[in-house]
Amino acid sequence: MIGSFTQLTRGGGTLAIADISRDGQTIIGTSSTANRPNELFAANANFASVRSITDHSAWIRDYALGDTEIVRWKSKDGMEIEGILTKPVGYTSGKVPFLVNPHGGPTAASLNSFNGLVQVLVANGFAVLQPNFRGSTGRGLAFAQANKNTWGKGDYEDCMTGVDHLIARGLADPDKLGALGWSYGGYMTFWMLTQTDRFKAVSPGAGLTNIYSMYSQNDIQRYLRWFYDDKSPWDATELYWDRSPMKYIKNVKTPTMIMHGQNDTRVPIAQAQEFYMALKEMNVPVEFVVYPRAGHGITEPRHSVDRVRRYVRFFAKYLDTPVLTEPAVK
Repeated sequence: MIGSFTQLTRGGGTLAIADISRDGQTIIGTSSTANRPNELFAANANFASVRSITDHSAWIRDYALGDTEIVRWKSKDGMEIEGILTKPVGYTSGKVPFLVNPHGGPTAASLNSFNGLVQVLVANGFAVLQPNFRGSTGRGLAFAQANKNTWGKGDYEDCMTGVDHLIARGLADPDKLGALGWSYGGYMTFWMLTQTDRFKAVSPGAGLTNIYSMYSQNDIQRYLRWFYDDKSPWDATELYWDRSPMKYIKNVKTPTMIMHGQNDTRVPIAQAQEFYMALKEMNVPVEFVVYPRAGHGITEPRHSVDRVRRYVRFFAKYLDTPVLTEPAVK
């Protein structure tokens, strides 16, 4: 039985509890806001007093950062969706190049905390929307389960109506739209490539393209099966194939940059190779970046820097936007 809940903090950002003292009166953890990376904090039991213990990221104050905003909109079926909007550094008004960045999981959420990749993108003049589409955590069990059997349907519409909302607001330039995502966000961006030509450029990372073959290749069969009628692909072949971007590969015309870790066991690299080979033979502009030694996440510092730089140059090229954080190419 679930009891009642009481909101204890209202300061914005995120708090993560790491430990509680034996007497239950002191709580230790990490805190982050959109313009401040994680630092240690200490609080009393009711969070009436929260104080920072560390200031490891004091250097960040020397940099101009983009402002964030929680935005809400109605999806195609009327469901309310929310997301994190980060505006370009120094933004005041007008239309700007716009990127949608769906999160991984799908049972996860984008939070209003520091995001280094997003901050580099907004430093180059892009606005970035991180939608918490149906299937995300943070809004109860029913919402988290709302994408069962429907990958690429309601969650895709949630993302696209978010784009529409910010175009209507006069912020997103409809002629300069892009998308990027990793893991399930990679799946979503592969799916977007097959469903719409509205984007000028799309970059999927560590994403699923053929759910039927993915089932036997990866290391989370039980988790994946739940989303597909609690059945294996040979018992629900039509459903698995219907939700696979590869089924609709012939629709793709958009310039694409695929990224993947060479040693990924969560989403094996064969998933990316299938999509890449198809686009290459179809003469769709495509790049395929493979990070050696990398698993499902990119953890080596040089790889991480390379990934961010590639995003900036890729989207600047196709969204016709100047690169501001990198030396000019001669």
